[in-house]
Amino acid sequence: MSAFQPKADISCFDSNGRPGFPGLPLLTAHQSGRSCFSSNRGSRMRHASLAAAAVAGVFTTPAQAAVPQAAGAPIELACSGPAATAARKIASQQKLVLALDPKACLAQTSMYGGGSRQIVAAAPSATCGPRKAIQIYERSTSGAWGNMLEKPVCGTSVSYGPNNPWGGIMITIDGQHYDQRGAYYTPAKY
Repeated sequence: MSAFQPKADISCFDSNGRPGFPGLPLLTAHQSGRSCFSSNRGSRMRHASLAAAAVAGVFTTPAQAAVPQAAGAPIELACSGPAATAARKIASQQKLVLALDPKACLAQTSMYGGGSRQIVAAAPSATCGPRKAIQIYERSTSGAWGNMLEKPVCGTSVSYGPNNPWGGIMITIDGQHYDQRGAYYTPAKY
């Protein structure tokens, strides 16, 4: 008899209270939504089934999240030329405030690959001193554009990456990682 094979005095019921199948291995009964118990073994049997599940790898302890690695290459912004003109055209149509600044440097990028599109805008700002105000706009699937950052961030360099501990792509501005939390990317604290 297998270590996971219940004895004949164990009763199994599904989630609707219907009798299950006697002789069904305990882990299979547990995974299929059946509740198995023994009137003469009580909590000892529940503890044994939990221990057997842990040994079998059904339950695992939470894994520690990996620390993010270095960011990708900095995004090159153009202050003039065809790339900047194309981005300004979109900014004008969509009323992307920071990208409309005549001194803004812009780049059209694809953070995720495929059809995703972002516009990175960096413009002089009185609040940023020698650095520039940076905003990243993203096109939604409906075609409208919106901010990825809640408000512009002061910085000199923007890049995509690294991935957060769960695999999502972060934005890095001057070495500070920004991770998506809710509607916007906010400073990450990993």
